[in-house]
Amino acid sequence: MPPSRRLRRSRLACMAGALPLFLPGLLPAAAPAGGACVLRADAEHRALAPESEPGTPRGYDRELLQAIAMRMGCTLQRIEMTPARAVEELRAGRLDVAGPMLRTPEREAFAAFGRPVGQARYWLYLRADVPVSRYPAGLAALADSPLRIAVLGSARFGDAYARLLAEPGVQRRLHFIPNREAMWRMAGAGRVDGLIADEFSAALAVRKGLVEAGVLKPVLALPSEPVHFAFSRASGASARIPTADAAIQAMLADGTLKALWERHFPCPMAPDFPRCAAPEAAPAEVLRPPSR
Repeated sequence: MPPSRRLRRSRLACMAGALPLFLPGLLPAAAPAGGACVLRADAEHRALAPESEPGTPRGYDRELLQAIAMRMGCTLQRIEMTPARAVEELRAGRLDVAGPMLRTPEREAFAAFGRPVGQARYWLYLRADVPVSRYPAGLAALADSPLRIAVLGSARFGDAYARLLAEPGVQRRLHFIPNREAMWRMAGAGRVDGLIADEFSAALAVRKGLVEAGVLKPVLALPSEPVHFAFSRASGASARIPTADAAIQAMLADGTLKALWERHFPCPMAPDFPRCAAPEAAPAEVLRPPSR
């Protein structure tokens, strides 16, 4: 082979070796012929949900987003990741939609939020063997407490919680865990004294065998705020919010949203909003053994 041809082949090989390697699922979504809508969505294993048919979404949030996308005329491209990573991919524009999540000023800088799609009550759950004398009067009291509390690393519980995170005393009491299953298993095994979670995750954790019934009990209610799907500003997906909101309104009107809610959660849905119809009820039985 002539030297000039060998040199050209060598340069091509070097160029090929220098091409960046992309993680599967993080390539920009290809626009199908005809300009069809494709939404890249997170598919974290957040939904400790009842089993469903193989190949179908599981959990309220997954099924709801699937139904919204269908009414929008969009196809979902699911990408497995943790909630914390989903927020960063949303910020970078490599993800189009994520959540549901709380609407915060920090997140509004890189995401736009549609209509609320749920509102759960969050509680501080403590192990049953923690003496009542150690129950904190509020989250701020954790600073002077020996309790070790597990929290989902990406979780946000409103402005009051955000302010508490800036307190070094409170930070020392919190153990940030990357996923829900690990958090519940740690609490069940006694590696922490308690955790912060919503009542639905608690009931489902028992159903999935992540923690035994009676090991934890709710002792402190936290302020409750609605959650939304977040659409990336960087990817341009935020422009689709009016269409997504119209889909949610249609699901409220025809009863689809109510049926979906009540299939997943142990309470009837309020008439005009995806939350429990009786939010004032205490979750005294949320960790009871599942009925046989």
